[in-house]
Amino acid sequence: VVVYRHILEDPTTVPRSRITSLLVTDGGDLWVGTMGGLARFDRQTETFRTPAGAPGDPASPCSADVTALSTDAAGAMWAGTFSGGLCHLTRAPAGDSKVARRAPQAEWSAARVEVEAPDGTSIERIYALLTDVGGTPWALLAPGREAENRACRTTPAGACVFDDPATLVRTVSPSSRTVLVDTTPSMGLGTRSADGSVERVRRPTLPAGVEIAHSQEVVAVEGGDLWVGTPASGMLVVAPETGRVDPVLPDPEGPRSISSPSVQSLLVDQQGSVWVGTARGLDRWAPPDAAAFQVYGRGPRGGLSDERVTGLLEARDGTLWVGTRDGINRLRPGSRRVDVLRQQDRGPNANAFWYLAEGRDGTIWAGSKQEGLFRIAPGSDRVESVDVFADLDRPPEGPSGMQVRHALEDREGRIGVALDQGLAIRTADGQWHTTLAGDGFPLPSARTNITYQDRRGRIWVGTDAGLCILAHDAS
Repeated sequence: VVVYRHILEDPTTVPRSRITSLLVTDGGDLWVGTMGGLARFDRQTETFRTPAGAPGDPASPCSADVTALSTDAAGAMWAGTFSGGLCHLTRAPAGDSKVARRAPQAEWSAARVEVEAPDGTSIERIYALLTDVGGTPWALLAPGREAENRACRTTPAGACVFDDPATLVRTVSPSSRTVLVDTTPSMGLGTRSADGSVERVRRPTLPAGVEIAHSQEVVAVEGGDLWVGTPASGMLVVAPETGRVDPVLPDPEGPRSISSPSVQSLLVDQQGSVWVGTARGLDRWAPPDAAAFQVYGRGPRGGLSDERVTGLLEARDGTLWVGTRDGINRLRPGSRRVDVLRQQDRGPNANAFWYLAEGRDGTIWAGSKQEGLFRIAPGSDRVESVDVFADLDRPPEGPSGMQVRHALEDREGRIGVALDQGLAIRTADGQWHTTLAGDGFPLPSARTNITYQDRRGRIWVGTDAGLCILAHDAS
């Protein structure tokens, strides 16, 4: 395990150990945002360097406390900061005397972007940068700011403008320029212009008592309609051209209506069917039969193992895998039969699965709420527990160390599993190597959150206290 930390007297280390953001550009460069500046990782020397003019360089006009990173469609970089608004970084053209005077070896021309709300308030703290479907970054203000001014849209000219109302593009209809956008206090429909701005934003007429919260599931379906899942108001079918909203609600007299008004997840499969996971079952809509759903409810004969759907995954062969609080359910293409797969241990939360992923060979990896990692081999019906603690003298006690937060199978067949209290790695020879919290733990924090493989095949691990990289021959 290679750990990158800030060393005070070494300028080739990360600017600060508190890592706030990562960005891989189209050219493959890895940029690391920290509370002490921005640095690019040099793959040849395994060092970090802050380019002249970038945040963290003494000559930079931008604040060094980077909170977020993004790129726009033109290839420019945007950095949100904690105390200095936005920083707009563009490649410095050769012979740019203005840049040369400020930073003689500057590769990037950096400009601080003052963010001013419509009421004249200067906004210095940027909470996050989100990129819409057209490649335009949006700056989200720190929590606590007035809701009506919570986001501004960046422009190629290096400004951040507040649309009226603020609109962050979420979903584009495949048949038109109509987009579903985040607005205040809920969502609206707009027309996307050539420069990336959203024009003629209008609020669809919603049924009484219904709000489209910006955090809900949204998918674009065949024909151009946008489907929005809500936590208590069922499914909303939005017609982009007219703005008409048709609610889809459970009907006690209709056996083929949606199973619950609480929509948990949405998935559009390879055939264009929409799968809707709800608090009371799994529903499937297959075009063009828009008035009816095939409902998969809980039941002992061909039904789901549990009514609350916690996750959906479509495998490459078209098989649908459904995570629930009581087992994994499998639906093969063209069949209504539900195969229920469980592990044998029937303890509390023994079959509560909340993470599903497909491996290179078709293995289904399942992360459980409290019981660790499981696998289903191709062609098998067995949910097998994976002993990621085999190399430990003392396995963890209690469920805390068994929570799977993320899993990744890389291109070489290695598997990285982020645990609540450690990290497990399966090397290419099939051996597991696990480290848990305690004396001698090699990572900055035992709380590992996510794993990522770069183009060179190395696995990066994000933790609560810093960023790490695993050497290719890590054991």
